Amino acid sequence: MGISVTKPRIVVEPPGPKAREWIERDKKLLSTSLTRTAPLVPAETDYVWIKDVDGNIYLDFGSGIAVVNVGHRHPKVVKAIKDIADMLDPQTPATSTITFR
Repeated sequence: MGISVTKPRIVVEPPGPKAREWIERDKKLLSTSLTRTAPLVPAETDYVWIKDVDGNIYLDFGSGIAVVNVGHRHPKVVKAIKDIADMLDPQTPATSTITFR
């Protein structure tokens, strides 16, 4: 996985047909408290790039505090999360707490 570009790429005028389908579906199914700032339906993210469901690739100027300082899926952040996840020992039944090994 990864988006290998050096600049944005628009292959279909946004929002494309797949994005419009998702947006219409969202209007019917999601709470009105969830708002959209742009008619964008992401399919993949990588560092500073967002690829939508129609194949358009955008430079992400809209991400919030969650990724603004390191980008989407920064390798060091992904590794840190995986390292912690590897230490988790989920107990059964589902109501048990998750403990560290």
